[in-house]
Amino acid sequence: SKRVFISRTNKSYKITDENIFTENSDFFIESSLFKEMFLLNLDVNENKLLIKGDLNFNPPFEIDHYLNRSRERLLEENSRNRILYTNDNSLFDVGYLKTRFNTEFSKSSGEKSFDSNWNGSLDYRGNLLYGEFNTSYDVKIDELGDTYIYYPDIWKNHSLEFGSYGTVSRELGLSFRKEKGYFIENDVITIRESVPLGSKVELLYMGFPLDVMNEENGFVEFTNREIKRDRDYVLRVHTDDGRIYDIAVNTARDFNLQNAGQVEYNLDIREEHDSENYNFAGNIYYGITDNLTVGLGAKKVTEYDVYDRKQSVVASMGELVYSNTIFKNPYTIALGGEYVEDNRYSHNLQTKFDIYNFSFYNAYYTYGDYYNESRSAEYSVKYTPFSGYSFDYNYRVNEYYEDSTTIDYDYGVSIYKSLMKDLLLTADVRKGRDLKHEYSIYLNYTGFHNFNTSLQNLWTNDGRDYNTTLSFTNKNFWETVDFSLDFSYSNRSENSISVRFTIDYDNFINFGFSKEKGGAESYNLGVNRIIDLKNVTANIESMDSSRVEIITFVDSNDNYKYDEGEELVENVAVEIGSQKVVTDEEGRASMYGVPNGILYELKPRIKKPSYSMGNNVILIKGKNTGTITAHIPITPLTNLEGFINLDDFEELSEELKNEILENVVIKVTHKERKLEELTMPDEMGYFEISELFPDGYNVEVIYLGDDFDIPNLSEQIKLGYVENNPQKFVFNVTKNKIALAKKKKEKI
Repeated sequence: SKRVFISRTNKSYKITDENIFTENSDFFIESSLFKEMFLLNLDVNENKLLIKGDLNFNPPFEIDHYLNRSRERLLEENSRNRILYTNDNSLFDVGYLKTRFNTEFSKSSGEKSFDSNWNGSLDYRGNLLYGEFNTSYDVKIDELGDTYIYYPDIWKNHSLEFGSYGTVSRELGLSFRKEKGYFIENDVITIRESVPLGSKVELLYMGFPLDVMNEENGFVEFTNREIKRDRDYVLRVHTDDGRIYDIAVNTARDFNLQNAGQVEYNLDIREEHDSENYNFAGNIYYGITDNLTVGLGAKKVTEYDVYDRKQSVVASMGELVYSNTIFKNPYTIALGGEYVEDNRYSHNLQTKFDIYNFSFYNAYYTYGDYYNESRSAEYSVKYTPFSGYSFDYNYRVNEYYEDSTTIDYDYGVSIYKSLMKDLLLTADVRKGRDLKHEYSIYLNYTGFHNFNTSLQNLWTNDGRDYNTTLSFTNKNFWETVDFSLDFSYSNRSENSISVRFTIDYDNFINFGFSKEKGGAESYNLGVNRIIDLKNVTANIESMDSSRVEIITFVDSNDNYKYDEGEELVENVAVEIGSQKVVTDEEGRASMYGVPNGILYELKPRIKKPSYSMGNNVILIKGKNTGTITAHIPITPLTNLEGFINLDDFEELSEELKNEILENVVIKVTHKERKLEELTMPDEMGYFEISELFPDGYNVEVIYLGDDFDIPNLSEQIKLGYVENNPQKFVFNVTKNKIALAKKKKEKI
């Protein structure tokens, strides 16, 4: 037997003498094998000697057809004129007000009656001084919250912010920085990002949600045991207008490394109310090459001496960071120092090496005799034998000028595995010199259609203390109902069992309750609403949205811009998402609450037959709370009117005149628009082609008759637009030629 291979399907078919043979140099194949190899179905009608079948692959002529159609669509799409409008910050523009009020009824264990409490707040966001102005007001305690102007991404991913912060003690402040997405304090990693007001944010790891938080004052922060070093996390932001987007966060040490020519600034100035001084901290990092970064900085803080006398302390900083690879293994070395007068200094050396499955991090610090500490060091080793498992060991030593030394260490094992496709398991075992054994197991299941389920177990104090929480959270945030449900148990708490439930209906009314084993209960009911202060009746779903003012006009000079005096067009219907408006008699219409950060294509529908959008595509993309002014150029359509003039034709009878007109065809083409129109003159010699764009065209007058040998005419003409005055052309026909008249006949 033989075998034949069909590379298209990577299948092989066994061929024998029974299903394939040759006869008189003809090749024959058995029908079932032929069907298996080439056909989706096969119908053989022996009576009619008819064979029918459908191929299981695209033949070359179909592929060529699909490719040609795709090419034509791409060329057509690329030829479209795209006009993008966005909102620039303004000196002042009224924005949005978010109202939040909540009432709570609660009682403690053993009590029978409930105590009531309420709170309310107003948040405002609008344009001021060409920035984004934010403030808040606590209605209950009559206090103004943080009030600041924010300029996001003002320069190379750097943001500028200045304002007045605090409540009772107001402090002025200014910051100019590049956001990193996370920070570390006392070995605890906190992920922090700026998100739209009213957002709900999921913390994802390996695609599984570890936690869910609501934004506060335009930011969200996650401090979770599951946040580890050198891992990739995703913040999935669900805005309250239904938009979803992701923010990637990597918790690896970056040592402020820059590429060649890249610069990073971190500047912070803050008033200190108690000392009536301003504290200052500023750093700049510049990439000399792709491998070498230099950093410089300074700070000023206010301190008090032993006599409680106020003094300002100024420190300067310098740092060099070098990163490269050895045999494809990366390493980084950072050398820095901080200097203050009076022998007040510190030096540091940090190194990080990655060798195959091992990662080594070392840090050394030395201090001047101003400090109690003379030297400190940290050594860390992390081993990841394969995906989902890691072992780490951390050792720290501190030496003091008083000849005392402290040593601390800890070590642990981490497991993070995706079991099946819907279950994530993370587990940790940790032990330290002064730390009793801790164990944690975290299970997250996403297999249910409408909600996520998580089970977190934590054992501390060598396993004697235990806490577990079972949580259910809604997957489809900002649908009609958004809910969460938690069950908790602890063997060390007096109220060992607790239940907490929250629900948000249509992002307008929210309700929640919690109940504990000892009898403690609480219930709360709240409302929140966003108001556009320019149109209080508009349904606004998010403060991170824009207004859109639409102006439709006749682009008479074809420059795609509105020029003073150009005619405005009424009764034009425009759609953005689910919103629909119609321009008024002044050619204007307004939309409210259009989400920012999304590229929308305006979809105008022109009801007047004499106008068209032409080849224009109108796009908008909001980026702040201001107003987007979108001018939509409407192209007026014009008509080509013509007359076939036979007056100069010698000895022409009426019958022959009619025969000539019956054999004349006028063909109008436009190469770029792929337009081709054909028409014939009437019995009087008149013809008309309507709804043409003002542009250049090729007009051919063709004689198809046999009585005369009249050569065809091909003439380039330019159609303009003059209101209520269509274009008129006369073509003189004689026995020898067809010619475009230079002057129009009066009778036409």
